[in-house]
Amino acid sequence: MACGGWAAKKVGQDDCDVVELSFMKNQRSWRLWLAKTDHLPRKLMQVVRVSYDIVAEESWSEVTVNAEIPNDGLPGQRRTGGKSGASAD
Repeated sequence: MACGGWAAKKVGQDDCDVVELSFMKNQRSWRLWLAKTDHLPRKLMQVVRVSYDIVAEESWSEVTVNAEIPNDGLPGQRRTGGKSGASAD
């Protein structure tokens, strides 16, 4: 695995440090924009290099730390705390 840094950038209103990780002999790489305020990710760009490059980007805004999660949980979870993707039968 290789790791490198890039010049600081803004994502929305957040000043971010940019870190790039490369693994599988550079077949895959992730570039992460980490907010300087809380060090949590604000953006991800991932590249998969096969016969052509597959590039996907995600951005997150209004990141909240220690927020309350509703009782109905996350998609794919049962209210009883079952495993993600488990059926109710």
